[in-house]
Amino acid sequence: MNPKLKKRFISSIDFLRKMDFFKNYSNLTSEEIFDKILNGEIDYAVNWEDRLWDTPQGVLLKERIEEHKERYMKKKIAEIDYELACFDTKRVLVQIWDIVIEEGIGMGLVKKLGRISRGFFQPTDVVEKMSEWKGEAPPALDLPPSLKPEEKWGYRFEVHFKFKGEERVIEIYTFHSFLNLDSATKKINKWIEDTGYQYYSFYPDHINYVLLSREEEKRMRRRGWTLYTPSDYG
Repeated sequence: MNPKLKKRFISSIDFLRKMDFFKNYSNLTSEEIFDKILNGEIDYAVNWEDRLWDTPQGVLLKERIEEHKERYMKKKIAEIDYELACFDTKRVLVQIWDIVIEEGIGMGLVKKLGRISRGFFQPTDVVEKMSEWKGEAPPALDLPPSLKPEEKWGYRFEVHFKFKGEERVIEIYTFHSFLNLDSATKKINKWIEDTGYQYYSFYPDHINYVLLSREEEKRMRRRGWTLYTPSDYG
């Protein structure tokens, strides 16, 4: 790899480590972490059940870098951060938009939100009730009014759990097979607001969430990150 280009990626990992990423690899240098990403030793899943693809994400990233060297040299450093941050599965939830509908999705996503919460959202006794909705769409989906009633259908995953000594419930919806996590993370953000940490989404290729303090959020925005809270969507 072009040394200047590799330096950009290593610099990105240096920054992410200052933001508390890759703590599981504290015994490695940033260059060693990057090498392990590219050869598939450090990988992440893009679906709720943590099933890895046959081809590791890092190998796919390496192919993209080799094919689009010039583009990666011109990318904003925050865009490189986005791609590398996803490899820390204890800091970032990555979920494809278009899912195969099956039981367990709600439970799996709540547990993943707990995994990336840095200890601030630890639900217990998680159970799920899956149902189909038709005709009248849940307000959380904010669908275009021009849609015909027969075009409006999807699934609801009602997830019950205990958190901070109380019984809680969140709803995760799909429109057809397209997932929406905003109403769920909006609720959780209210429950953890007193900690100073919130869930933010970023990088539109997938549904990606990261938990940040207010100071971390400001620092990442200054670096060029585009971050959204569920409240940004209404």
